[in-house]
Amino acid sequence: FTTYSTMSLPVLSVLTAALGILGVASLATNVTLDDITGEEITIHMVAHTHDDPGWLITVDQYYIEEVQWIFYTMIPVLEDNLQRKFTYVEMAYMSRWWQEIDDTLRQQTIDLVNNGQFQINLGGWCMNDEANPTASAVIHQMTDGNQFVLNNLGLAGRPTVAWHVDPFGHSWVTGGLWAQSGFDAFAVHRINYLDLEQRKTDKNLEFMWKGSSSLGEDGYIFMHVLDSGYGSPEEIAFWRGNAWINTDDELPSYPANQVEIAEMLVKDARQRSAWYKHNQLLIPFGSDFAHQNAYQSMLQMDKLMAYMNGNKTYNVTIKYSSVADYVGAVNKLNLTWSLEQPDFFTYVDSPHAWWSGYFTSRPLMKLYARSRENVLRVAEQFYVYAKNLGLAADLETAMQNITFLRAAINVAQHHDALSGTEKTAVFEEYMYQLGNGSEKVDAFMESVVGQFLKGATGKQPTLSREQGTLLSQLSGDQQSVVLVAYNSLAWNLTQILHVPTNRSDLVVYNRYGKFVPSQINPAADQEQNANYPCQYNLFILAQDLKPLAFETFFIKLATADNPATLGQIVDVKSGESFKAGKGAYSITIDGDSNRLSSITNNAAGITRNVEHQFAQYTPNGGVYGDNGPVSGAYLFRPATDFRVGLDASQKASVTKEVVFRQTFKNPSSAKPIIIAQSHANQQFSSDTFGANICGYNLNADAPFFTYEYYQLDRVGWTQKPLFDFVVFDANDASYNALMVGQQVGVVSVSPDNDGKQ
Repeated sequence: FTTYSTMSLPVLSVLTAALGILGVASLATNVTLDDITGEEITIHMVAHTHDDPGWLITVDQYYIEEVQWIFYTMIPVLEDNLQRKFTYVEMAYMSRWWQEIDDTLRQQTIDLVNNGQFQINLGGWCMNDEANPTASAVIHQMTDGNQFVLNNLGLAGRPTVAWHVDPFGHSWVTGGLWAQSGFDAFAVHRINYLDLEQRKTDKNLEFMWKGSSSLGEDGYIFMHVLDSGYGSPEEIAFWRGNAWINTDDELPSYPANQVEIAEMLVKDARQRSAWYKHNQLLIPFGSDFAHQNAYQSMLQMDKLMAYMNGNKTYNVTIKYSSVADYVGAVNKLNLTWSLEQPDFFTYVDSPHAWWSGYFTSRPLMKLYARSRENVLRVAEQFYVYAKNLGLAADLETAMQNITFLRAAINVAQHHDALSGTEKTAVFEEYMYQLGNGSEKVDAFMESVVGQFLKGATGKQPTLSREQGTLLSQLSGDQQSVVLVAYNSLAWNLTQILHVPTNRSDLVVYNRYGKFVPSQINPAADQEQNANYPCQYNLFILAQDLKPLAFETFFIKLATADNPATLGQIVDVKSGESFKAGKGAYSITIDGDSNRLSSITNNAAGITRNVEHQFAQYTPNGGVYGDNGPVSGAYLFRPATDFRVGLDASQKASVTKEVVFRQTFKNPSSAKPIIIAQSHANQQFSSDTFGANICGYNLNADAPFFTYEYYQLDRVGWTQKPLFDFVVFDANDASYNALMVGQQVGVVSVSPDNDGKQ
C-alpha cells in the first residue's frame, strides 16, 4: 500500500486498502464496516444438541442412528482442547449410553464434568411439555434425571441452570418449580412472536420471572428469552455437515472464506447484542441432534474463533461457553431487572398460527400416561410396605420393574410425546412401553395385596382382574365376589368405582355387612371396553376411603329385601323435559333439543338456564390470504374466516349484549362500573375502533349489559375487533375484588391547564 499514491487509486481501491490495514481483507456480501465495528462484545458460543426422546422416529432409533455418536465423538474432542465446552440435557439418552461404555470412558467423562467442559443443563429425563403433564409427572422425570447425574457424575455435574428451547409455550408454574429446584436461571425460546419483537425493542429479553403467587422471592427465577431460537446462525452450522470453513489461502480450488464467515457472524452478533442491556451475548452452536461428528463441528469453530479473536477490528471476544457461564457473567454486571409473572401461552409464531392444536392431539396418549402415574404411585407404595414389613416379595425384580415404568412415564412427558405431535409409529411405541411397564408391576402388586388380606386365618386369597368372569359365576345369596379398593392418596377420598359386568342383579355391602349405594346402568355402545365387553356397568359409591388404606366391598346377588338399583332410560319427547338428580344439584334435559337446559342448586333453590351447544371447526389454513400453515397436531387454524367485514353500504357499528359473569348482591342499589379495553386480532391493522357501554339490566335472568363497537376512521372493517371487560360495583367494593384493599368508585378530576376535564 505504501508504494502507491492514494491520490492515484480509485476510491474503491483506497477503501479496500484501508480495510486491509485494519485487519479486514474484504467485506462479505451485504456487510458494511458499520456492521462489524462498535463497542466490545463478548460472545458466549454454547455448543449443544437438542435430542428429542422420540418424534419422527422412536427413542431407540434416534439413539442407535444419531445420539450415541454425539457422545462418542464429543468426549475425545473435549479432551483434545481444554477451551472447548459442551452442554447436554436429556438424561434418557445419556443414561443409556452410560450403561454400554466401559469404566475408562466413564472416568474420562467425569473428568470433563469436573473441569467444567462437559456441563449438564436442566438434567431431566427429557425436556418436558409444559401444557399437558401433571406437576407430579414433571417432578418425577426431573428427579430421575438429576438422580442419574448425582449418582454417576457427582455433585460437579449438578445443573445450575435450565432451558426449554423447544416446548410449545411456557407456563409460569414451570418457573416456580425450577426456582424451587435450585436453578439460578431459566432460558426459553417459544413465546408469542409479537411479544418477542417488542421485548427486543425494549431490551427486555431478560427479567425476573415470578413463578408463584405464594412463595415470594423463593419463587423468582432469572429468565432469558433466546432472541433467535436455539439453532446456530446459518453461517456457522458446521455441525450440519454442509458448512465449511477454509483458512488456507494456498488451496487453489477452495478459496479461503474465514473472512466472509466471520463478518457475517459479527454482523449478526452486533444486531443481537443491541437487544440486551449489556455486552454479553449468548449464541447457540447446535440444534436438533447436532455434533454427531464433533471433530468436524468443533475444529471448524476453533478456526473461526482464532481468526475473530485475532482481528482487533471486530472488537469481539468469542469463546466456548455455556448457559451457566453466561448467566454468571451477566450476574457480575449487577444490573436491575423487571419482575414479571406472565404465562407464555398460547404460543404463536406467525399471524393466525396458534399452537393450541396440541392441547388435544392424541387424547388417548394423554389419558393413558396420566393413568399410569396412578399405577406407578401404588406400586412404589407397595414396594415400601413390602420392604419395611418384611413381606415375601422379589424386591430386586420389583424395583427393576418399577424403574422400567418410571422411565416409560418420564419419556412420555417429552414435548413431542404427551403433546401428541409425534409420528404414529412413535406414539404406538410410547403406548407399548407404558403398557409393558404396567404389566411388569401388576404381578408384584397382586402378591403384596394378597399378603395384606390374609386376615386372622392366615390364608392368602386368590386375586383376579377378571371380575366379569367371577361375577357371572355368582349363585345363591351366600356367595360374594370381594372387591378390594386402595386409596393411594394422603387424604380421605370419596369416589365412584366402576365394574363392567353382564349381570343386572347385583348389590354391594361393606365389610360390616351394611348396604353400599350402587347402581347398574346399561352399557352404551360407545363406552364399550375392548378388554372387558359388557352389557352393564356397576357403579359403587365408595365413601370416605381412608388414606393409604384398603377397603373391601362384597358384591352379591340382589334379593327381594335388597333389590338392585337400575339406572333409568328415559325417552324425552318433543315439548317435554326431564329432570334428574335429588342431591345438591339437579339438571333438566330439554325434549326438543335433547340437551341440558338448566341446573338447579336444590339447597339454595336457584335455577340457572343453560345453553348447551355442540360445534366443530373444519381444520385448514390459508383463509387469511397468507397461504399460511394448516391445522394439525400443532396448530389450531380454522378453515372459515369469521372476521367481521362491513362494507361502505353497512352501518359502521355493531351492538351486542354480554351477560355478567358474576351476579350483584343487591341489584336494586348496584352501580356497575364497566371498563372496556379494545385490541386488534392481528399484527397490522388499518382500523381504529372503540367501544361504548350503552346500558344494562340487572334484573334480567341473567343480568346483562349492552355495548357498541364502532369505526373511528373508516367504514369497511378489515378484522374482527376484540374486547376485554372488567366490571366493578361502585357500591360494593367486594364485587370482583382483584386485590386486597382496592378502591372502587367515581372520582372527579379537576380541569387541567387547558381547561379540559
